[in-house]
Amino acid sequence: MMNTNTTTDRSVNETEAAQILGLSPATLRKMRSLGPQDTGLKSIPFFKYSARCIRYSVADLEAWRAEYRTDQAG
Repeated sequence: MMNTNTTTDRSVNETEAAQILGLSPATLRKMRSLGPQDTGLKSIPFFKYSARCIRYSVADLEAWRAEYRTDQAG
């Protein structure tokens, strides 16, 4: 059977997600627990399989990062 997974189909753990975004895992935990009303940032969707098993879709991470990209300095 052919593997059709692309980079954006896969899910990653908190540490990998933080590396993709250039953030710390602690920042991702804070963003999950506080929510957008407290952080001022749009939430990043995640899968919570258990308290210790959090996964992020690479496609969601890339979409979130693209939303905050700017071509202007300052």
